[in-house]
Amino acid sequence: MKKSHLAPLGLVIPIALNGCGLAVPEKDLFSDDGPINEQGRSRQGALENKLLAHIACEIEEGIWRAYTSGMRDQVAWLFYKTNKDGTVVDAYGKTVPFYSNGKPESVTYKSDKGFPGWGVAVYLQMQIDEQTQVAPGVGLNEPFHNAYAITAGPTSVPWTMTNLLQPPITAIPRFFSLGVGATGAARASRQEAVQFTVSTPDLWKNAMEVAKSSPDRRHHCPVGGDGVQIDSNLKIDDFIFDQITTASSTNFSSTDQHGFLAAPFNTFQETITFIALYSFGVTPAWKFARASVDPNTPTASIQRDHINTLIITLGPMSALPKDPFKPISLDNAGQNQHQAATAAALIGNANRSVAP
Repeated sequence: MKKSHLAPLGLVIPIALNGCGLAVPEKDLFSDDGPINEQGRSRQGALENKLLAHIACEIEEGIWRAYTSGMRDQVAWLFYKTNKDGTVVDAYGKTVPFYSNGKPESVTYKSDKGFPGWGVAVYLQMQIDEQTQVAPGVGLNEPFHNAYAITAGPTSVPWTMTNLLQPPITAIPRFFSLGVGATGAARASRQEAVQFTVSTPDLWKNAMEVAKSSPDRRHHCPVGGDGVQIDSNLKIDDFIFDQITTASSTNFSSTDQHGFLAAPFNTFQETITFIALYSFGVTPAWKFARASVDPNTPTASIQRDHINTLIITLGPMSALPKDPFKPISLDNAGQNQHQAATAAALIGNANRSVAP
């Protein structure tokens, strides 16, 4: 009888241990956040930095593809900016010559503030959901003495006078069965977000520097990294090149006096979500004379979801801030659209993390 008192304890202990899932999950399942070098930088911070560098590289790749294509003159607003005196310059500060009737001309526009050019706003949200669950099930059996029943009719062939006069007796096993089960679950979610804005003239300049050091004089992102999210092709350069193709067409015409600096669209935006799922379960099975553990459901399981959302918005930048420590940003229209998309991503991922 003492063993039967221990059965409920076997259910309580796993449920109590399941509370460990309430700890905030690490960003990397297979390492902690300890330092990795003499500067004391964290492992997970270094992994996040590689992911951001890969995103920035793909954006540069898209700018470079647009610049080296035959559409460069139709989308000059993507690469250049204007000074306060109205001169058009590139990211190196050099005046941009434009050709009229085969002769280079210096183009100027009346401006008292200058135009900083277009920019790319990037928002990266990293979410980690972790859930542990324990669902033990135990069947308790208490056998009783067998019952016996007389079965009508003979049970053997050929029939004889003996088996006709002696009906068979059948034993009926009797027992009491009780199924006991319990479920305990704990879930923790972690969200982090990074947002930054870079100017497309500066991206063009970086792409030019990479191309100068490349043997084939082309910009390309380096191959290699840690994890599928860094090695993956997010096709950001394809998105930029596709939008530039659309903008260079004659479907929309602009009456803006700035001519080649007038883009036919206000903003371009793309949202990318990439998800990685990990799960692990343990299902032990025992069967004794008076008790058995149900092998049909996992006794203990853990599930981990990585949900990364990337939002990229291209649009004209606002005037450069006077404070050198203040980051640059898109103009009101582009910034409002970018913030609306980030708010939608926050709400959507938050709902996903609390869903059963």
